Amino acid sequence: MLVPPPVYLFADITPPTDLRFPIGAHVRLRAVGEEDPRVEEVWVRVTEHLQDFVHRGVVAQGGQQFRELSLGWTVHFRPHHVQRLQERPGTALQA
Repeated sequence: MLVPPPVYLFADITPPTDLRFPIGAHVRLRAVGEEDPRVEEVWVRVTEHLQDFVHRGVVAQGGQQFRELSLGWTVHFRPHHVQRLQERPGTALQA
């Protein structure tokens, strides 16, 4: 029996805003299962700014609960999904 891949959403942390995070910065996002109770926090490195304040990034740390959030996978998010910002390169990411 084939099981469809897990579906996740990024939790809304703050009200919608028009922030742009610096390219290369790391942001922490909370992924939640759309139809199940799984929750996971992942760090994402910002790689691009898109239209309507959407950001593109790659997963830098996380990916235990959701296969689609494995290291190096591309994700899209908005500023209201961000729990924490880490702008300084070379500093350790903390959960």
